[in-house]
Parts: sequence; structure tokens; C-alpha cells
Amino acid sequence: MTMETPFDVASALLPYIPVSARRLLDCACGDGSLSRLIKARTDVTVAGLAHDTEAAGAAETILDQVFPVNLECGELPDIKGPFDCIVCAGLIARLRDPKPFLTWLALRLSPDGLLLVTAPNLQHFSAVMMIAEGRWTHGGCAALDRRNLRFFTAYELLRLLRETGFDPRKCLAWHIAPEEDWPLDAEGYYRSGRIALGPLNDEEYKAFRCEEYLVLATRAKQ
Repeated sequence: MTMETPFDVASALLPYIPVSARRLLDCACGDGSLSRLIKARTDVTVAGLAHDTEAAGAAETILDQVFPVNLECGELPDIKGPFDCIVCAGLIARLRDPKPFLTWLALRLSPDGLLLVTAPNLQHFSAVMMIAEGRWTHGGCAALDRRNLRFFTAYELLRLLRETGFDPRKCLAWHIAPEEDWPLDAEGYYRSGRIALGPLNDEEYKAFRCEEYLVLATRAKQ
């Protein structure tokens, strides 16, 4: 496989965040990398949820507000909405039950606001081929991150969002492995040992190479 450049989540997310947003919530603010890019681009107030004490210290120098949280303990900070944009990147797969948190977010998104949520794709070649071969090893792609507690296909991700008060508008395969990592043969099959998957059309091939999905959603109308 090719040596892949590390995926820059902050830079990849930035183009999807509306320039018009004036109040933003970053649900996994980390050290503030995304907020730094957003604030350099436009005048925006950013609040963040910090899941790591050390990273929270760095984030506090960039964000306007940082709220330490432990979502697994049911901690939901007293943050008043509405927000023009909510970014929830790389988080819901690490929650045992993301429904209460997503419902909480929906209540804090403005009627014309935008949610950006990412989740690893369980349909990725790495995961599918391992299951077909009767094994499971962490690492190698986003779907196999050992921190994940939940697993999604595009269908299940969209259903979860609809069940928690959102109206998904776009589902993008935004982190895609190059074709040379998972080459198809002349008949359109991907083959590994005794396992053959195909024939795949262009959309199916793209879905199997997608490591993560990015969904853009609005708040569902009541």
C-alpha cells in the first residue's frame, strides 16, 4: 500500500463550515486546531467541549469558552444555544450511546444552522475483508480505531441522525483511500486470497474505499 499522508481533519472540515456562522460549537475541540483555522478566516465566537484535560489547556488560549466534559458519564454542560454551526468530528463512534448527546445538540442548533458530523465507515475494505476472513485487528483505518465503541455504515449513520432530531442534507465520502491501495481486477473484483468482492460499480467502489463519512445536516422541522 502507498505511504499515506496523515489526514488533516481540521483543514478538511474547514471548507464545509459556513463563513456566515457567528456562533459555533466544536464538540471535540482537542487542542483548538480547528478553531484556530476558523477564527483566522472570519469573526466567530467558538465554544468547545474538551474530553482531555491537557488538550483543554491549549484550547482555552484559542476558543472563547471551553467546557470539560465526560460524555460517558452523561455529563452535558449547561451551554445555551442556538449555534449557527455545530461540529461533531470523530466523536459519536466513541460513545456507547450517542443518541442522548445528539438529541441535546439538535436542541442547540439554530433553525437555519448546520451540523457537521463524521463517523468511520464499517463498510471500508479493511473491515469487510477482515470479517470475511474471520478476524478482527485494530488499526490501519478509521473504522478499526481501537477507541471506537460504535460502528456505522452510511445508512445507519443517517438513520441515527434522523432519530435524534436532524435532517441530513448531504452524506459525503470525505476520507477515501487511493485506488492503488485496493485495486480491482479487469472484471471489477477486489480479491484477497480466497475472498472476492464484486463486481463493483463506481459508487460501490467508492463506498468500500471510504474511511469516514461527513454528514451535513440541519435541524428537523417540528
